[in-house]
Amino acid sequence: MSTTEFNSKSSSNQLLSLTPLYLIGLLLAAITGVVHLWLGIEKGSPALFIAGIGFAIGIIAVVVDIRRQTIVRLGIPFTAVQAVYYLATHFDQITWVSATDKLVQVGLIAVLIVIDRRG
Repeated sequence: MSTTEFNSKSSSNQLLSLTPLYLIGLLLAAITGVVHLWLGIEKGSPALFIAGIGFAIGIIAVVVDIRRQTIVRLGIPFTAVQAVYYLATHFDQITWVSATDKLVQVGLIAVLIVIDRRG
């Protein structure tokens, strides 16, 4: 068996190991990640853009199974801090995009907690 065949089978097994709950978490992380990247570019905010990159790195790590459980555990405070910080500093400037993003983030935190508890 060649290395390429081994890696492709290994990669396939990694994807198959993702439960529906993980897939929901990945979708929610992708939504909030795209929002952060978009707002980071539109508003010229390096912090928002870097947060979007953080979500992308987390998604990739989970998909390829790089310390998946650790990434799940780190995702909880990573997402929570962003949501709390935004609400504390921009509560008077909430838009439909930011409100939707915060709902997505609350959903993501809930999914990550459930995944972590089922561990």
